Amino acid sequence: MANKQKIREGLADLAAKAEKDHEVQMARSELYKLSKYSIKLHDLLKSISEVEGLQAWQQSYITKAADYIDAVYNDLAYEKSIEKEIDAGIDGAEMEKAVEETAESKAYKNYLGKKLAEEIKFNTEPTNRANFRIVKKPTGFRVILGFGGGRLTAANADHESGDLKPSEIKQELEKVQSQLNIKDMEPYDETTERILSRLRKGKL
Repeated sequence: MANKQKIREGLADLAAKAEKDHEVQMARSELYKLSKYSIKLHDLLKSISEVEGLQAWQQSYITKAADYIDAVYNDLAYEKSIEKEIDAGIDGAEMEKAVEETAESKAYKNYLGKKLAEEIKFNTEPTNRANFRIVKKPTGFRVILGFGGGRLTAANADHESGDLKPSEIKQELEKVQSQLNIKDMEPYDETTERILSRLRKGKL
């Protein structure tokens, strides 16, 4: 029985280590993709004048991405610096102080993280209304959305999706409404209403 218990505990430790390794590899993969698109975006912005500018949601996404990456880096860098100090050897009183400071820092960071999440979720006023069109292309459907009045086209849209399957249209609309914090989304034209009707009836 004791051997079986040890085997189970050993397997659990291996599984936990494998899960941590997997998380690190996933993070490195995401960071590689982030760096690749950051460089591409940086180069693309060189061709956009200050007069043309960026849409509000585009600037907001860039700012949030920078803040989140900065927070993760500084948290991990701080933890590593504490580990190095402990590995280098410090007396008991200094070690106790370092542990207390680490705990206080983590608690404060968690508090800030929760406050940020609350502000994003509760304190951001939703945009009252947006219109959207569902456009059929040879390669699939696309959702384009705009906040202003007037004619809604891909050229003046505030959001345009990639090619979608019929089963992905509803999910795309819900995602856009959540990400852009829109209170009401209205179909722009009769074509869009017909597509939505056929989608609800499962005829697409």
